[in-house]
Amino acid sequence: MFSNISQLCQEYGAVKDIADNTFVPSNVPDVCSPIRLNLVARHGTRSPTKKRMREVDKLATHLELLLRDAKEENLSLKKVPAWLWGWQSPWKGKVTGGELTNVGEVEL
Repeated sequence: MFSNISQLCQEYGAVKDIADNTFVPSNVPDVCSPIRLNLVARHGTRSPTKKRMREVDKLATHLELLLRDAKEENLSLKKVPAWLWGWQSPWKGKVTGGELTNVGEVEL
């Protein structure tokens, strides 16, 4: 399962936009387990753009498929945090993007 997660992290990682493709992922030891998923947005006071929201929706779909496949293949799921099951994008269903958040409006 870690190889799939590693591939997923490479696809959605902050380094995915680096043009020279020099990013080399580290090996994750078997004794390690994921404890949280962070989303770091470039504009903390704006909602993500529609494109980024679609990418996060796609991430949620990939996570769901990875977990389902791991379960179907009887892989050990002991290290999978409970919150990851059923995780969805906080922007699921939104149709607009890039608008100011309440904090962004106050900052103006």
